[in-house]
Amino acid sequence: MITEKLPISVVMLSYNSEKEIKDSLDSVKWADEIIVIDSYSRDRTVDIAKECGAKVYQHDFLGFAKEWEFGISKAKNEWVLILATDERIPEELADEIKEAIKNSDYDGYKIPRLNYYLGFKLKFTTWPDYQLRLFKKSRARVVDREVHEHVVVNGKVGKLKNPVIHLPMETVEDRINKMNRYTTLEARQILKEGRRITVAHLIFLPLWTFIYRFFIRGGFLDGVGGFAFSINAAYYSFIAHFKAFNIKLKNKEL
Repeated sequence: MITEKLPISVVMLSYNSEKEIKDSLDSVKWADEIIVIDSYSRDRTVDIAKECGAKVYQHDFLGFAKEWEFGISKAKNEWVLILATDERIPEELADEIKEAIKNSDYDGYKIPRLNYYLGFKLKFTTWPDYQLRLFKKSRARVVDREVHEHVVVNGKVGKLKNPVIHLPMETVEDRINKMNRYTTLEARQILKEGRRITVAHLIFLPLWTFIYRFFIRGGFLDGVGGFAFSINAAYYSFIAHFKAFNIKLKNKEL
């Protein structure tokens, strides 16, 4: 158990996150700085964050990568931990982080993530889902993408053993709405990269995604949750590529 504050700046992005942000903030009370970059939430997110001792900066949303860059730039510490509002740091991971930042041989650490999908724990389907979340500010940069932006570190990267818990507080309807937003961003990224899209891609990429998640990664061992997530992942792939395909088709007609 951590009894003293650690020289780490935790950075979060928020928007209408009142259902989940308190648990996330409570799980990192051991950090001596918590920064929340809020995109003008309309609920109690900002009030809750301030009550938990976080520094809150309200900022127009300019894309996930730009938001992370802005948040990281506000960090006073060299070590930064980025965390989503629906993620939690269990005590075992906090203890491991404490030891990790003492090791000057590493400039960043990937942390495994234990995902929950609509309440179902995914012990196989997405595991270990390593994410580079803990890093030295001076050695890191954010790769700018429309969606699934990520941090890269110029230096040596290690791996931690204990997972961050990813527990979205969402309904099926929330998930579908979120997928619609994210597939639009994904389609833009596909077009930006100039990727080729054919009818074969629309058929076989979703099929491969399901096979990979459900059979190769062992989603069937997660039961209903593993099946539902695998179907969701396949559908996400189809919709994202079909949106990009449709835009290309319309542009050819103009």
